[in-house]
Amino acid sequence: MTTTIEQQTITTAAALNEKTPFVYIDSCLIQTTNEEDEQYEGCLCSSEDTCTNCSCATRFGLNYDSNCCLNSNKLGPVLECNSECDCLLETCQNRVSQQEDQSKNVQIISTSNKGNGVIINKPIQRSGTYIGEYVGEVLSEEEAHRRIAQTKTFEHNYLLLYNEHHSQSIIKTFIDARYYGNWTRFINHSCNPNLHIVPIRIDQPTPPRLAFFTLREIQEHEELSYSYGTIVDDKFSKPCHCSSSSCIGFMPYQQTD
Repeated sequence: MTTTIEQQTITTAAALNEKTPFVYIDSCLIQTTNEEDEQYEGCLCSSEDTCTNCSCATRFGLNYDSNCCLNSNKLGPVLECNSECDCLLETCQNRVSQQEDQSKNVQIISTSNKGNGVIINKPIQRSGTYIGEYVGEVLSEEEAHRRIAQTKTFEHNYLLLYNEHHSQSIIKTFIDARYYGNWTRFINHSCNPNLHIVPIRIDQPTPPRLAFFTLREIQEHEELSYSYGTIVDDKFSKPCHCSSSSCIGFMPYQQTD
């Protein structure tokens, strides 16, 4: 059965000038896998357990509080309970990104100067609330470069690059929501965002799920936004119309290199 936000997303995508085919999906399509990745071990919790203090939830510091919100002091990786665990989705408090998102409470709108956007139709009171996942095709770096070259002929770009900086390396995740995706493809940039992206790992190290969590309380009918990055390119950056008091005037532009 097609949901309201699913139909809105499909209709809005079809109305764009680019006229590219689009299919609504609920989870990422993975083109390539890392053969070196191993399945994470599951916790030893029972089916009645809430997993508030299990080996998955505390491996890199406690992930979520008693309200199932991301811990405000969370710095390390977020590992949720996985398919090897005996705990249940209905009772486990360490499967937040696997629970229902806010898709029933969002609406796609047309803005005056930013194209389409997404608003929330109910107030979100707590910081760290899970909103949804950026869904699309998970690409190799080579394919991402090829598509970046293609996007120069399009008005909109839906390829998200997320960098995780580790001591000796950078883990890059490329997700393209142009042809396959969900409603999160229409979340706009802001220089003062109310959301941020948190990489979540469940069964294997890569690719992580890129989940949106709130940074603060969000008012009813407020537009959702996140920062597309921090680097402004004199040649490629477009004017920013976020209208926040901290707006820097130009959209971030992130090279894939």
